[in-house]
Amino acid sequence: MDATAIRDLKIKILVVWLILLPVPGAWYSLDLAAEPLDMTMVPHVPQPGAATTVTSTIENLAGYDHPTTYWFYVDGALLAEGVASLSSVETKRLQYLHRPPAAYGDRASFALRTETGDREHMHVLATVPYPPEVWSSFVSFASFSTTVMSSMITKATTAAPSARATP
Repeated sequence: MDATAIRDLKIKILVVWLILLPVPGAWYSLDLAAEPLDMTMVPHVPQPGAATTVTSTIENLAGYDHPTTYWFYVDGALLAEGVASLSSVETKRLQYLHRPPAAYGDRASFALRTETGDREHMHVLATVPYPPEVWSSFVSFASFSTTVMSSMITKATTAAPSARATP
């Protein structure tokens, strides 16, 4: 082999290594970013007298069977705990029916914590104390009252000089 062929071979090897080098880092970051927990709440804004259903899903994202210990909290108090033996890519679903809030403004928080080997995950949800319509009506009222006040101030300041001119 001549010197040019050896140099071309070294460049090709270097390019292959530069392409392959980031792959383990990307694989590791995807593994860390995978979240084995999910929680949903229906309805998102509970009405007084209507119950809220909280559905939690625990997934085994590993390629092997392993036990997962879980704890489910409602308003900071432990409601349920257990161990789920999940096979590879299996899911376990937990559902909780939360009693209706007594009045608008009452909040509830839900948390699911899991531990699998050396990894721990937590997912938290909270109810919204007021429906969006309440806030939009408050904003509308605030905007309207600001407009009325500014027009009253404008009328008062423009009317004041003419009122002084006529004794």
